Amino acid sequence: MIKLKNILFEISQEDANITNLVALGAETVEDLTFKFKSKKMSTAKGVLIHDYITIEAFNLPDRESIQFQSYHLIFGESSMAIFDAFGVNETAGLSRSDCQAHLDQLKANGQSETWDGAFIAGLTNWSGAELYVFYNVGRMLWPGFGNRVLVHESLHLTRDLITINANEYIKQNQGKKDWWADDRAVFTKLEDNNEEYFAETLERCSAIADDRWDKAKTMMKAPPKTKSITSPSIGNKSGIDITQTTK
Repeated sequence: MIKLKNILFEISQEDANITNLVALGAETVEDLTFKFKSKKMSTAKGVLIHDYITIEAFNLPDRESIQFQSYHLIFGESSMAIFDAFGVNETAGLSRSDCQAHLDQLKANGQSETWDGAFIAGLTNWSGAELYVFYNVGRMLWPGFGNRVLVHESLHLTRDLITINANEYIKQNQGKKDWWADDRAVFTKLEDNNEEYFAETLERCSAIADDRWDKAKTMMKAPPKTKSITSPSIGNKSGIDITQTTK
């Protein structure tokens, strides 16, 4: 009976957490020279900020009523926060167990993600059908590094939002098993749309992230520096400072 309960819990917990997450909180309209709606999500231990963001429709000279899919904006104390935010053991091909092993190794060596390499510095991807952008405040407290990660992930998010609008297959199938492996899941390239479309979208994604970063970086302090410091790297696939998207 205990084993059966554990199995049922494991099967249902992740789906329930992801599905019900967007129903929480009250929606607020904010203005950063453009308007967007935000909804506060419940925050698990280690999750500093978790907002559900909807950028309000805007116009460009060559296109009107641009409306993007909502997304989750998450800031956490460590790499583990992205797993805890959705209550999952895996996201974007990364596992909770590998993350925990990395954090345990740092602790055993008297090191920290801030100065010695994070399992995830930033990540833009999907949890089920929910698009998210995640920032590891613990790593971003390295002076100046936060500004790099903010822009890096905002660009990934920009491409994903534009892709969802342009690709009906992705819009309808995101979250389904291996949807991203289908030949129809083609992600937008910069040359497919004009620079102004990308730039205006990037402005909004990065401005919202920067606004929340101003708050998040005051919510924890960087640990003391260690003797051997790992230079920050973005896009490293070795498991240190991973920043990636599904495709």
